[in-house]
Amino acid sequence: MRLLDRAFDRPEGWLGRLGGWWMAHRNRETIAWTVDLLDLNPGHRVLEIGFGPGVGIEEVLDQQPGAEVSGVDPSGPMLEAARERNRPAVDEGTVDLRARVAENLPWPDASFERAFTVDTYQAWRDPVTALGELERVLVDGGRLSVGFTPGHADAAEGLTDALVRAGFQRPRRLTGEEGVCVIADR
Repeated sequence: MRLLDRAFDRPEGWLGRLGGWWMAHRNRETIAWTVDLLDLNPGHRVLEIGFGPGVGIEEVLDQQPGAEVSGVDPSGPMLEAARERNRPAVDEGTVDLRARVAENLPWPDASFERAFTVDTYQAWRDPVTALGELERVLVDGGRLSVGFTPGHADAAEGLTDALVRAGFQRPRRLTGEEGVCVIADR
């Protein structure tokens, strides 16, 4: 495994912990913007793909206290970091985090009203399958928000077409100081 993969793509070991710390600080503004674009309401069930150190989950809970949040991340160290960062909600059972990949989500059809990810799309092994899984677990009328930090904005190229092929509707690309975000509805 390449050195940068161990720090950022599928974080592991001390490099993974360092990468998690870096992601938590560097991505915070993009994460907040991406979550804000979900237009959360009370009672929404929210899914995060690639939660890293748990900043996105924390942001959802800040914007919509009491929300039910689930997430997958392939990294054991990030799973531990996210659980620790969101310990009260994990202990209450309102946050459910699992070590999995985007291409194989463990929830039944129509489990979530909202889903999001930041800077993970470019690391998915099979983006077509992952987008299909996201479409499957979202309810009709659900929303997906895919964010990219400014340094990864070019990874959004072609995403709107891929979302349409996966069954999403009205994909739109937004650009701001926080980076790029592509939003689509189911």
